[in-house]
Amino acid sequence: MLARRTLAVLAFAAALGTPRPAESQTLTELIESGLFDEAVALVGNASPPEAAEAARLIFNQAYTFGQQRRDFEYAIRGFAAGKRLVDMGDPMYEQLSFWHGFAVYGAAVEAQAAQTLASAQAALPMFEEALGLFASVETYATTINVNMAQLVQATNTYIEIQNAVIRRGR
Repeated sequence: MLARRTLAVLAFAAALGTPRPAESQTLTELIESGLFDEAVALVGNASPPEAAEAARLIFNQAYTFGQQRRDFEYAIRGFAAGKRLVDMGDPMYEQLSFWHGFAVYGAAVEAQAAQTLASAQAALPMFEEALGLFASVETYATTINVNMAQLVQATNTYIEIQNAVIRRGR
């Protein structure tokens, strides 16, 4: 049973990468080129299994070449685009949302490092966005052993720090 399912997933993934006459690039080529929005548009009317597979492919690219390399802008673009796929299923959406939030959080930590008025003003909305993204991902976070209470507390602490730097800088 598992072997048949694996073969079916592989066949589907190969079909996603198969060029169609009207397309200049395949889904895989778009994703590997970091053209996440175009990839999402290409599979806009996908069935739930196709949407889930496309979301998985986008997640893998954004995680590997964005999150793991600390290229947060790339990661954010990928995770955000992947979340726009319809009918991918709640677990995949929650996974994308968690990593989207974590990438925004990582970018905010970097942005606030100078602890100047300008850096605090740039980082504060990023931390607030990350906090919003963390609000609905507890189920996924437990599957990867992330303590969401600690992550939310750290985010709130950064928000307090940015507010203090902004008050001090005015």
